[in-house]
Formats: sequence, structure tokens, C-alpha cells
Amino acid sequence: MIAVFLHVFYPKSLKFLLGRLKQAPFPFNLYVNLVQDFSDHLVDRIRREFPAAHINISANQGMDPGGQLRTLHYWISKGQNEEFLIFLHSKKDPELRDLFSSIVLPEKARLAFKKFEDPQVGMVGVKEWHLYPGKKWGDPIHSCDFYCDWLKLNNYKTNSFGFIGGTMFWVRSSIYKNVFAGFPILDLVKELEPYSTAGKIHALERIFGYIVLSQGYRIEGI
Repeated sequence: MIAVFLHVFYPKSLKFLLGRLKQAPFPFNLYVNLVQDFSDHLVDRIRREFPAAHINISANQGMDPGGQLRTLHYWISKGQNEEFLIFLHSKKDPELRDLFSSIVLPEKARLAFKKFEDPQVGMVGVKEWHLYPGKKWGDPIHSCDFYCDWLKLNNYKTNSFGFIGGTMFWVRSSIYKNVFAGFPILDLVKELEPYSTAGKIHALERIFGYIVLSQGYRIEGI
């Protein structure tokens, strides 16, 4: 089974994202994080399309990494032990929203499952945004070392850096369970700036991938 984590900040994108999820060629459980003051009427709309969805409403802090961390916290404590997690979130730019969220469409989903036939592949996302040293935006940035130290990751010792830009990807759930089980996930959210697009928010975007590499898995693009 698959768990889809959907973080919604831009209400106007919800119709598109729900429509895209309805095209997914696999069964999944839906976990949604909505933002306070941006959630009017969204709960009813989600329930009409996905009656069994797990819905959480949170403060506007940490942008998409903050929302996804809250969902991860909920899932670890109350989830159904799904094998794969898919991170999706709303984006203001329609072209990027379409590009990143295409990972759940039939053609891309088949490619993702094919990649995961290799037990060493831990994360899969859009090929153009598979970023690592030598590619634009692929190098570690300020505060990446802060999170690696806090989460006891070995990336700076093994020189293993890479992530899926845009924070939309598939990942083996066991990888995050190994790192986050018993860890105070919500403390990571408290470290994030409420609205800024810089600093620790972008560092944490990388950390989602660094965790995969630190656990000895590979990241692949499709």
C-alpha cells in the first residue's frame, strides 16, 4: 500500500491536485495537511472526493517541508504501515505543479515501481529535479550540516549529497521510519521560519534526500 502526503497552501490548486490523484493507477491512503486561514471549504471538498482521507490543519509555518513534517509525525503515530510514501504539495506556478505532481500519473508511476525493483533505490522523483553536486542547486547549503548533526546523518563523512528538488517524490517508508521513529519531528518545524523561502527551509528540503543517502540507498530520477 502507498501513503500520499498532500500539503495544501494554495487553495486554487486543490482541484487540480485531487484530479491528478484520481488518475493514479494504484490504491493509496491519503493524508492531507491544510494551513490555518487557507482551509475554508477545503475539508468538505476533499471529503467529497476522498471520504477516508486523514486531514490535519496546522499553523502557517515552514512552507511545504513544515507541512510534510507534520504529516509524517501523524503518519508515524497513526498510519497504516504503508510501504511507500509520496510527497506532493500545492505550488503557485502551474507549470511546476504539473511537472512535479506528474509522478503519480500512470506512465511515471510505472517507472517509479520499476525503479523500486532495485532494493537499493530509496527515493524517486522527476529526473530534471534530481539534484546533486555538480548540478545547479545540488551542493549543500548553510544549515544542512545543522540537520545532519541533529539527525545523526553521515553525509558529511561519506560525501553523499543529493535530493529531489521541489519536495515531491516517492520514498520507501522504512527509510524515514528508521530515522524519525522516536525523534521529536515537530521540533524540526519549530526551527523553521514562518514564511521565509530561504535558510533552514531549503536546507531541510535537501535533508529529505540526504536521509535516503545516509541510510545507504540511492536516489533515481524518472
